[in-house]
Amino acid sequence: MGQDITIKRAILHILDNAGGISVVSDKTIPMDSEINEYLNKHILKCFSDIDVKNTNFEDRENNGFLKIIQSYVQNDNFLETSKIIAKTFIDFMVNGTSVISGDLLIVDFMHDGQNYLGIFKFNYKYSYIHYVESEDGYRNTIIKQPCTLPLETQKLDEFVIVNLETQYLIVKDKKYEINGVKEEYITKYILNSKVVSTDREVVDLVEKTAKTIIQNEYNNDISKLNTFRKTIADTFVMTNEIDLDNLADTTFEDEIGKKAFKQGILDAGIQENKIKISPNAEKRIVKKQKLVTDSGIEINIPSSCLSDNELVEFVNNIDGTISIIIKNIGTINGK
Repeated sequence: MGQDITIKRAILHILDNAGGISVVSDKTIPMDSEINEYLNKHILKCFSDIDVKNTNFEDRENNGFLKIIQSYVQNDNFLETSKIIAKTFIDFMVNGTSVISGDLLIVDFMHDGQNYLGIFKFNYKYSYIHYVESEDGYRNTIIKQPCTLPLETQKLDEFVIVNLETQYLIVKDKKYEINGVKEEYITKYILNSKVVSTDREVVDLVEKTAKTIIQNEYNNDISKLNTFRKTIADTFVMTNEIDLDNLADTTFEDEIGKKAFKQGILDAGIQENKIKISPNAEKRIVKKQKLVTDSGIEINIPSSCLSDNELVEFVNNIDGTISIIIKNIGTINGK
């Protein structure tokens, strides 16, 4: 995915759920180079977030939020659309929820040749600043500053990115108490979109299922775990998928292990044999595997080396211990 973001227009609304007053803006943000750079960095960071849900609208014929988007595409009424969206958030927030206050930034932008409407909730952060007291002489002190927006380096907790051509959604949601129950509100109440898992949740679930079976049925066989990790990494690099049948067949030679793995995945609610995973999950899947021995020794091994006996060999000793042999070392650097 490219790094080109073209911001056409942006507007900021204030959402208050702390007893104050929400302010719906009547005018767009006057863009300059600094604001443009700030928004660009946040938008790009959202596209690469592993905790997003890639989803679609439910009940398309009667979906109120989808109708707002369709009206915007037809009429290009940015200001009015942004106000409707802001009021949708405000009306929901103040109706007995614990959704925290923040600024709602709505941006019409282009990315990689596609037109998007971004809805970014900038939850307030607290920071500390110096403060000069001048009564009876100057005194410099430190005070807590509320309503600070996230830095460019910080991830946003909540946002929606709508592809205006396909109406496909990229959503990052957060759980709040809604009528006494903690749940994600944007997906269910604002968008009425399909409930799906994030890439992080899928990867962690598949790995947890495999590790549980290896631990319980195969006495925590490190070679099986290494095979699993290398297989999932190799398949992802080639296809951007997790192939569950291939994982089962490669990791477990016997039918008991294969069936237990597949059943564990089904019990977790995953029905597909091949799961499409976005490139955002690369660091989560293709990573160095950290091994920690009972004596406290830590070893980091790239996934690509785990099953290569020319580089690393795991030997099961007669006494039940495991030896790790690192081979063909050219140089060793201390870090």
